[in-house]
Amino acid sequence: MNVSEAKRTYRLQERLKQVQSRRASGLCVKAWCEQNGVSENRYYYWLRDIRKAALQAGNSNNQAEEHAIVKVDFPAAEHSLGDLTSRPTIRLQYKGGILDVPPGAGACDIAAVLKALNES
Repeated sequence: MNVSEAKRTYRLQERLKQVQSRRASGLCVKAWCEQNGVSENRYYYWLRDIRKAALQAGNSNNQAEEHAIVKVDFPAAEHSLGDLTSRPTIRLQYKGGILDVPPGAGACDIAAVLKALNES
């Protein structure tokens, strides 16, 4: 490993620590960034950089594996279906898509989804 590769590895590790810190805090990205003096753009740049590195590492380790099925666990719902059907939801139509926002959805989560839709 040469010096530039070592620097890149170190930067990735530091960025990963910051992203993990944000996730562990329970704060949405906007609130965490404000609290830690980091711009949201920088945070998302770090996240993109980490994901790229992970993909490159995965591709070099598993070149024969093009597609994979990954199990995704969702947190348990706080309400039963009966509770959700009796409570109103917000329906947003944006860029040809429909987004149903369930009761109790956080503003930061909604903002993140809209930002992702806007970038796609």
